[in-house]
Amino acid sequence: MNITIGQGLWLKMPFADGGKCNYERPFLVIRIDSQNNKLLLLNVSSIKGKTHKLLFDSNRRLPKYNPPLSEPSFVKLDALYTIEYYDDLQTKLLSTGKQYDYEELQRITQLFDTYRKIKKNVLEVTYDQKTLIAINS
Repeated sequence: MNITIGQGLWLKMPFADGGKCNYERPFLVIRIDSQNNKLLLLNVSSIKGKTHKLLFDSNRRLPKYNPPLSEPSFVKLDALYTIEYYDDLQTKLLSTGKQYDYEELQRITQLFDTYRKIKKNVLEVTYDQKTLIAINS
Protein backbone atom coordinates (compact mmCIF):
# COMPACT_ATOMS: atom_id res chain seq x y z
CA MET A 1 0.00 0.00 0.00
CA ASN A 2 1.58 3.26 -1.16
CA ILE A 3 -0.80 5.72 0.49
CA THR A 4 -0.06 6.87 4.02
CA ILE A 5 -1.89 8.48 6.91
CA GLY A 6 -2.13 12.23 6.53
CA GLN A 7 -2.28 12.30 2.75
CA GLY A 8 -5.22 13.81 0.93
CA LEU A 9 -7.22 12.23 -1.87
CA TRP A 10 -9.35 13.96 -4.49
CA LEU A 11 -12.31 11.63 -5.06
CA LYS A 12 -15.89 11.59 -6.23
CA MET A 13 -18.08 9.69 -3.75
CA PRO A 14 -21.70 10.06 -2.70
CA PHE A 15 -22.28 12.00 0.50
CA ALA A 16 -22.37 9.77 3.57
CA ASP A 17 -26.09 10.51 4.03
CA GLY A 18 -26.74 8.99 0.60
CA GLY A 19 -26.97 12.23 -1.33
CA LYS A 20 -25.51 12.21 -4.81
CA CYS A 21 -22.25 14.08 -5.43
CA ASN A 22 -21.20 14.68 -9.03
CA TYR A 23 -17.82 16.28 -8.34
CA GLU A 24 -14.49 15.38 -6.81
CA ARG A 25 -13.77 16.65 -3.31
CA PRO A 26 -10.92 16.28 -0.84
CA PHE A 27 -10.65 13.55 1.78
CA LEU A 28 -8.03 13.14 4.49
CA VAL A 29 -6.60 9.69 5.24
CA ILE A 30 -6.81 9.28 9.04
CA ARG A 31 -6.21 5.55 9.38
CA ILE A 32 -5.06 2.58 7.37
CA ASP A 33 -6.31 -0.94 7.91
CA SER A 34 -3.56 -2.76 6.03
CA GLN A 35 -4.84 -6.16 7.14
CA ASN A 36 -8.08 -5.57 5.23
CA ASN A 37 -6.60 -3.31 2.54
CA LYS A 38 -8.76 -0.33 3.60
CA LEU A 39 -8.25 3.42 3.99
CA LEU A 40 -10.35 5.41 6.48
CA LEU A 41 -11.11 8.95 5.36
CA LEU A 42 -12.73 12.11 6.62
CA ASN A 43 -14.37 14.57 4.25
CA VAL A 44 -12.70 17.96 4.00
CA SER A 45 -14.33 21.16 2.77
CA SER A 46 -13.13 24.64 1.92
CA ILE A 47 -14.09 27.38 4.36
CA LYS A 48 -14.66 29.81 1.48
CA GLY A 49 -18.29 30.91 1.60
CA LYS A 50 -19.04 28.46 4.43
CA THR A 51 -17.61 30.03 7.58
CA HIS A 52 -20.99 29.51 9.27
CA LYS A 53 -20.37 25.75 9.07
CA LEU A 54 -17.50 26.14 11.53
CA LEU A 55 -20.18 26.70 14.18
CA PHE A 56 -21.38 23.09 13.82
CA ASP A 57 -19.92 20.84 16.52
CA SER A 58 -19.22 18.23 13.83
CA ASN A 59 -16.83 20.50 11.92
CA ARG A 60 -13.27 21.43 12.92
CA ARG A 61 -11.05 23.96 11.26
CA LEU A 62 -7.73 22.70 9.93
CA PRO A 63 -5.32 25.41 11.09
CA LYS A 64 -2.39 23.99 9.12
CA TYR A 65 -4.15 23.00 5.92
CA ASN A 66 -1.27 23.26 3.44
CA PRO A 67 -0.11 20.65 2.54
CA PRO A 68 -2.02 18.76 1.30
CA LEU A 69 -4.84 21.27 0.86
CA SER A 70 -4.48 24.52 -1.07
CA GLU A 71 -6.99 26.70 0.79
CA PRO A 72 -8.31 27.18 4.33
CA SER A 73 -10.45 24.16 5.14
CA PHE A 74 -12.34 22.24 7.77
CA VAL A 75 -12.83 18.55 8.41
CA LYS A 76 -16.20 16.92 8.99
CA LEU A 77 -16.27 14.58 11.99
CA ASP A 78 -19.76 13.20 11.43
CA ALA A 79 -18.96 10.92 8.49
CA LEU A 80 -16.35 8.21 8.04
CA TYR A 81 -15.56 6.85 4.60
CA THR A 82 -13.87 3.46 4.36
CA ILE A 83 -12.53 2.62 0.93
CA GLU A 84 -10.71 -0.34 -0.51
CA TYR A 85 -7.15 0.51 -1.51
CA TYR A 86 -6.02 -0.04 -5.09
CA ASP A 87 -2.89 1.20 -6.86
CA ASP A 88 -4.61 3.76 -9.10
CA LEU A 89 -5.67 5.74 -6.01
CA GLN A 90 -2.18 7.23 -6.13
CA THR A 91 -3.31 9.26 -9.13
CA LYS A 92 -5.85 10.92 -6.82
CA LEU A 93 -3.30 12.19 -4.27
CA LEU A 94 -3.38 15.88 -3.42
CA SER A 95 -0.20 17.97 -3.31
CA THR A 96 1.89 15.26 -4.97
CA GLY A 97 1.36 13.11 -1.90
CA LYS A 98 2.55 15.56 0.75
CA GLN A 99 1.14 14.74 4.18
CA TYR A 100 -0.84 16.85 6.59
CA ASP A 101 1.01 18.08 9.70
CA TYR A 102 1.56 15.07 11.99
CA GLU A 103 0.61 16.77 15.28
CA GLU A 104 -2.49 18.32 13.75
CA LEU A 105 -3.45 14.95 12.28
CA GLN A 106 -3.17 13.40 15.74
CA ARG A 107 -5.41 16.17 17.12
CA ILE A 108 -8.00 15.69 14.36
CA THR A 109 -7.99 11.90 14.84
CA GLN A 110 -8.51 12.33 18.58
CA LEU A 111 -11.33 14.83 17.98
CA PHE A 112 -12.96 12.35 15.60
CA ASP A 113 -12.67 9.49 18.09
CA THR A 114 -14.16 11.64 20.87
CA TYR A 115 -16.96 12.91 18.63
CA ARG A 116 -17.78 9.37 17.55
CA LYS A 117 -17.85 8.11 21.14
CA ILE A 118 -19.96 10.96 22.54
CA LYS A 119 -22.32 11.76 19.65
CA LYS A 120 -22.73 8.23 18.34
CA ASN A 121 -24.20 9.59 15.13
CA VAL A 122 -21.27 9.25 12.77
CA LEU A 123 -22.41 8.05 9.37
CA GLU A 124 -20.17 5.29 8.05
CA VAL A 125 -19.99 4.25 4.43
CA THR A 126 -17.78 1.73 2.68
CA TYR A 127 -16.82 1.52 -0.99
CA ASP A 128 -15.00 -1.32 -2.68
CA GLN A 129 -12.53 -0.93 -5.53
CA LYS A 130 -15.03 -1.75 -8.28
CA THR A 131 -17.52 0.86 -7.04
CA LEU A 132 -14.85 3.54 -6.60
CA ILE A 133 -13.51 2.99 -10.10
CA ALA A 134 -17.01 3.18 -11.56
CA ILE A 135 -17.87 6.38 -9.65
CA ASN A 136 -14.56 8.09 -10.49
CA SER A 137 -14.32 7.13 -14.18
